[in-house]
Amino acid sequence: MRTTTNPPIRSLLSSTPAASAKPGKAAPARHPAYRQIGRGRGMTTDDVVTKTAAVLASTVASTVVTLQVGSWVPVTVALPVALGLAVYLTFRPRDSAVLALLYAVAQGVVLGTTTRVSETVAPGVAMQAVIATISVFVVVLAVYKLRLVRLTTRRVKWFIVVLVGFLLTVLVDVLLGSVVGVDLGLRDIGVMGVLFSLLSICLAAFSFLLSFAAADRMIRDGVPASWAWYLAFGLVMTLVWLYTEILWLLTSARL
Repeated sequence: MRTTTNPPIRSLLSSTPAASAKPGKAAPARHPAYRQIGRGRGMTTDDVVTKTAAVLASTVASTVVTLQVGSWVPVTVALPVALGLAVYLTFRPRDSAVLALLYAVAQGVVLGTTTRVSETVAPGVAMQAVIATISVFVVVLAVYKLRLVRLTTRRVKWFIVVLVGFLLTVLVDVLLGSVVGVDLGLRDIGVMGVLFSLLSICLAAFSFLLSFAAADRMIRDGVPASWAWYLAFGLVMTLVWLYTEILWLLTSARL
């Protein structure tokens, strides 16, 4: 039964440990989820690393420029662009370098504005958030490489259920706050806000595991190298999510 239209996640849901290629045997045929996504040279680990570095560098550069400019005008344009591209690429995956880099630049503007506000309230918190984000990423990568957590089909499905519930809760909170002025307290400086932020951090960390597994699977399935841009978009989007949550948590702790 199909549970998602996202090719990497669909691939993970339909794969089993026994499906992995064994030494000395022919490489597995392209997974059905990728039959219609194009042709070309097969993706390699280097493709994923270089494309992710390019998207991340664009995000960082945009963030730094925004911090230097100090204007509120760019974020009014960048925020809807970043959100729109994030939603579009999540549900309609594309192997587009242009869309991935455009998202990176727009998201960098949003990050720069958010960071500037946090630094005004709690000086030095941005660097702490960067260090914490890198630390979480490295730990999750080590956990994946050492196979300390096994990504079973059931776990992936449960993660999708929890993530959808989380996103719906955020959407309801935004709608209630903007339409009827009701605040669920998800971003209050208190127990509820801290617990919600910790849940977000845990979901972001697990998302990294799915991204790593999807990258391995796509490489094994012989997916065209251009789809490394899509993986790069996903990894950077999760990094941004993780950084934003850690930044909020550290800033609220200083208030």
